[in-house]
Amino acid sequence: MKIDQNVNTSAQIEMYRSNVDKRRAANPASGQSEPRALATDRIVLSDRAKEIHAAEQMLASVPDVRSEKVAELKARVDNHTYHADSRNIASKMIRGSVLNAILQHNLNFA
Repeated sequence: MKIDQNVNTSAQIEMYRSNVDKRRAANPASGQSEPRALATDRIVLSDRAKEIHAAEQMLASVPDVRSEKVAELKARVDNHTYHADSRNIASKMIRGSVLNAILQHNLNFA
């Protein structure tokens, strides 16, 4: 069943149910609780979608906070031995901004 993007979701569901009811009425003696056509419904994911799913799973397995790094930095700040390299920070911020712009541009054309 092709789903038209311009039709609202409840109308799509109603169209699907109507289709199922028609199939059941056309084959009442089959003895099956579900029409055979429903068994062939499937979803096919693109390679890109599979890559995104794999990346999401990898990210989910990485902790949001690296406790050892936080503890080390906290101790250095408390001991007044932490000194931020402003040039390094600025460089990484600019590099990250450029990389994000490139990635966003590539995603828009994918």
